[in-house]
Amino acid sequence: MTDARPERRVNYVLRRHIDCLLDSGGTLTGRSPITLTLQGCTLAVRNGVLSNDSGLRDLVAAIASHVWPAPHLRHIAIEICLGHLGQPIEPRKDS
Repeated sequence: MTDARPERRVNYVLRRHIDCLLDSGGTLTGRSPITLTLQGCTLAVRNGVLSNDSGLRDLVAAIASHVWPAPHLRHIAIEICLGHLGQPIEPRKDS
């Protein structure tokens, strides 16, 4: 029997970014809210935004100093962060 739950994801770019962080050594530590750790930084998804309770500088430092398994992963992570910083937060549109 298949599970017929509707798809709840609305931010596929954020999902791709989280997958990239997990692929590079991050660990999923919570689901409500989605929380992960990477090199001592705790990141949480709140209102569709990945945030770092210990400050943005810690997140940038972790991304910059992390030894990525492939150079393009570091570039992807940085580009996604810069893209989010350059765009306004859009209100969620419930369908």
